[in-house]
Amino acid sequence: MSTYMELTRQVQTLKAQIAKASAKGSTAILIGILAGVGALIFLLAAIVSRGGLGAWVLPILAGITAAAMLGLGTSTKRRQAQSVVPVLSQQLKAAEAERQAATQRREAMLARLQRGDLAVLTEFRDYLAEETEYVANPSSDALVFRPQKAETCYLQVTGVHLQRLKSRTVTRRTGGGYRVGSFYVPVSKERVQYSEMQDLDQGTLAITSKRVLYLGRERKLTVSFDKILELQAYTDALSITKEGSKSADFYGTLDGAFVAAALAAAQQPGDRLPPGT
Repeated sequence: MSTYMELTRQVQTLKAQIAKASAKGSTAILIGILAGVGALIFLLAAIVSRGGLGAWVLPILAGITAAAMLGLGTSTKRRQAQSVVPVLSQQLKAAEAERQAATQRREAMLARLQRGDLAVLTEFRDYLAEETEYVANPSSDALVFRPQKAETCYLQVTGVHLQRLKSRTVTRRTGGGYRVGSFYVPVSKERVQYSEMQDLDQGTLAITSKRVLYLGRERKLTVSFDKILELQAYTDALSITKEGSKSADFYGTLDGAFVAAALAAAQQPGDRLPPGT
């Protein structure tokens, strides 16, 4: 797991541990209160019963003893739970501060990349999830496509899902109706449109000095830079709307901000590859 993702996971884990410890302390307090109330009710029932207090001495003592032991146990659990919270809170504060610093470094690197500094591509590995494979400046042997003349591949991402928003219209009854024999005739209807994301393929996304390519198991797409109308980055996806298309293509299971910045750098004129690559 990358450094940045490890910090994110650590923050989430500490928050969950604090919530669990706090809940355990609250539950212990509630159990203790209920035990005390139960013992009090037991005592009052004995007093008002016909047998008088004498016949209930042993049961009362047993009930009070059980309540006291339960209360002592829950009190111990409460103290243990509460003693953990400050320690976890301190760890969370330190982890959040470290993650904030890492986030600032990530944003600075993204800004460099957007300005055309393609050397950042090889430095960004500590800020990417390992579920998707990112290869910066892949060698010719590693390419999954045949490059055009004077074309350089800057980034190749495998395990990318091609998705598109699909709309469908559903007619539904909104009012009453009447029955004719075995048929029901609605009086009022409306047409409602739904949109849902459909997973179309899985493959490799490549960004070169000329275009964006997607090579999946069933679909192969290519978009030259001058045909891109709109680009939208998401936490785990990148959408590209190209000229002549009614809907955007969504490339999921990747770091949208990073890939969008790489694409912005690739579109700038000149060869900005670091020396020796």
